[in-house]
Amino acid sequence: MRPGNEGRIDGVVALAGLVALGLVLGAFALPGLVGPRSGPEQSSASNLGSLGPQSIPQNCSGTALADLSATPAKVAATPLEVLMFTAVAENACGAPLTQATSFSWWLSSVSLGTLNSSAGKIVAYTACIAPMGGVLHLKATSGTVTLYANSSISVSAQSSSGSGSPSSPGVSWAGVGIMAALLVAAGVVLLAGRRKRK
Repeated sequence: MRPGNEGRIDGVVALAGLVALGLVLGAFALPGLVGPRSGPEQSSASNLGSLGPQSIPQNCSGTALADLSATPAKVAATPLEVLMFTAVAENACGAPLTQATSFSWWLSSVSLGTLNSSAGKIVAYTACIAPMGGVLHLKATSGTVTLYANSSISVSAQSSSGSGSPSSPGVSWAGVGIMAALLVAAGVVLLAGRRKRK
């Protein structure tokens, strides 16, 4: 083989190694750059404001809805776990609201799980099977005032101690990519050393 062709082969092999390394680095960087998608329901504040009069009486008579929260505000559930959520409605002084209040509940996605009811002060949530995250929304209306609140829900993967056969660990594609890049780099070094010795 002519010396000029040897240099071209070395360049091609080196370029292949760089491409493989770039793919591996891209696999690590892409998830961090893209990040999880969040819809408007996940970024909304716990209280979006009232649709009624903005002036709240300060005499703490318990006749006006001033604050709303869903407890717990954040939960980590396992697949098919059942959790209870409670609506907490308060007046301007932080006391429980005495006026009749209607509550509505709904999930940010039907894939997140199920609710035993869409109304009432307390609801039971049953987690989905697959790991995912989402939001439980709450709406409260008392008189002319309507407030909104959220609870964040995160469903984790099924543990190996659960029912059914334990799941085998998934393939680490990042590890496979690193090994491939190392093998290509080693091949480039060996090939370059052989060319120099000839």
